[in-house]
Amino acid sequence: MTVESKPGASPIQVRVRPAAGTTADPGECYFFSEDGQISSEPPQKARRLKDGSYLIVAQRSEWGPKGRTTLPGVVVASGSWRAGDALPAIRVNPGYPEER
Repeated sequence: MTVESKPGASPIQVRVRPAAGTTADPGECYFFSEDGQISSEPPQKARRLKDGSYLIVAQRSEWGPKGRTTLPGVVVASGSWRAGDALPAIRVNPGYPEER
């Protein structure tokens, strides 16, 4: 998983790239930040891209911590991330892209 948006930007965009052995369609995807960077109020938008990855767009919380370099959290799917096995959630901690 990678964060596509710059630190402090809103909305926050994260890209999930399923690894080998994962299911082709995990179902609906949702990202829960562990440290409150993402607001739980507005709905997130998630879509599958042509390359098989998923782009999740979520609003940054105005009360979330500032100056973070990573986005710790859990990506939850309505189905499973692993083919033939139950794995509805994956814990992640991707870094924000460096400012240039």
